[in-house]
Amino acid sequence: MVKLDPDQIEERQRPQRFWAGKELHKLAMLTLPSDLEPSVGDRVRLKSDIGAFVTQHGPGERGHGSYTVNTYRIVETETEVDIMWQDGVTETLLARDLLPQLNLDEHECW
Repeated sequence: MVKLDPDQIEERQRPQRFWAGKELHKLAMLTLPSDLEPSVGDRVRLKSDIGAFVTQHGPGERGHGSYTVNTYRIVETETEVDIMWQDGVTETLLARDLLPQLNLDEHECW
């Protein structure tokens, strides 16, 4: 991570807070590691086939003229969420068991 000196920070202008319409082309899209995560429908190949289901196809004997299929399609994902509740208790739950609360602010309580 590159840090600027305080003098350099003062010389730089802050970017505008909101972007819309024709200004969007000025922004650069950054790819994060989370964007590279495989999702449902993607085809993947495991790094190691040991213990994985692999099929052989083709007319050949002893591997000649045949091919191995070791590609898999993701049909389901499962996400776990670590939650710290208001009383300080931490719990790991499946995301599908939670209901999102949008637009929470400092006045929300339950």
